[in-house]
Amino acid sequence: MASINETKWPGILAIVLFIVGVQTKDMIWLPLSIQPALCVVLFMFVGQKAREASLFNKGALPPALWICALMTWLYCGAFYGQLYIVSNTYQHGAIDVIGGICGAAVLIKLSGLASERLPAATRLPLAWIGRNTPPLFCIHLVVLNAAPWSVLFTWCDAHSIAVWPIMLAAHVVGSSVLTGVLYVLPRGG
Repeated sequence: MASINETKWPGILAIVLFIVGVQTKDMIWLPLSIQPALCVVLFMFVGQKAREASLFNKGALPPALWICALMTWLYCGAFYGQLYIVSNTYQHGAIDVIGGICGAAVLIKLSGLASERLPAATRLPLAWIGRNTPPLFCIHLVVLNAAPWSVLFTWCDAHSIAVWPIMLAAHVVGSSVLTGVLYVLPRGG
């Protein structure tokens, strides 16, 4: 990200890096998650531009646009929902990227609104999440590998459509508990 920011065309280079990351993942998987990192540069670039333009500030965008972003995110998640940054999977291409960006923007905006309107209730949880994002992402990868959503949804479909909210809740609670346990374990030295 720092390197492309020093060029004349950082936006174009972010797109090129994304394409290279996606196109090379099936040919060779490079160590240290290099291909996912190449793809994430596009998301970082969009976030950087949103911050520079102060798009998350109060009144910067009309509420109707935030509602459109929310609906886009929900639509993409409900009907596509195949974006897995960790495995560099963007099965539906641009729609996955658009949904991911809209989802991130909505979550950032909602977090800001919650912090502003409910400071006592949100300060500690949001600060904790902010400080612990790397362990949360790591456990998210463990959970995705141990209990993939596709397997859970297939199982739920085979048994009952009403079961999926229970499975979703169990998945989230299980991830949270596992994250907490791993976080408090003594660190190797």
